[in-house]
Amino acid sequence: MVRELKPKDQWPCFFSASDTTGEKEYEEFYVENEKVDLNRFESLGVVKNSVSVEDAKLDFFLSEIKTMKQSMNWTRTELIHLFKELLPSFTHYEKDKFLDGKM
Repeated sequence: MVRELKPKDQWPCFFSASDTTGEKEYEEFYVENEKVDLNRFESLGVVKNSVSVEDAKLDFFLSEIKTMKQSMNWTRTELIHLFKELLPSFTHYEKDKFLDGKM
């Protein structure tokens, strides 16, 4: 199939149900308060970031990440919690199934 499609600049794509950890119902690359310009380029959107993070929260996040890296000891739950502390709109769907296993 790839041999037939490649000369036409086409590529096969497999669609399946979203059933692995980290996948979302739909993918968005901006959040509610950001300004999105979809007209500037023909096939590319530009996100103008207006979201601010409290310095203290960011400092805490970076300090905790540094500590985890130095100790070489952390859990997924701890990381997810840290991200939620810094980014309140951060969502994570835990399904105990990972993309590597699906492939």
